[in-house]
Amino acid sequence: MSAGEGQTVAISLKSVLFTGRLESLERGLSAELFIDWPALRDNQSPIQLYIAGQVASSAGDRVLVRTRFQDFRVGRGHCAYARS
Repeated sequence: MSAGEGQTVAISLKSVLFTGRLESLERGLSAELFIDWPALRDNQSPIQLYIAGQVASSAGDRVLVRTRFQDFRVGRGHCAYARS
């Protein structure tokens, strides 16, 4: 399992491209991302976008994850990570 923090470069319904200080992630690995959302629920509680998917490509500090599932969650989760 790899874990780390990164910065979102681009996001769509089908994929997320992000940069970060991660080891090179192999294509096909399952990935879970927790992205801090810029809005608060009821002006108090932090919101995160949770994304489950697969690493589609990884080069240098950039990783592309194809989305299989996404959901908004209240509170803080974990950093981005991938597992085999």
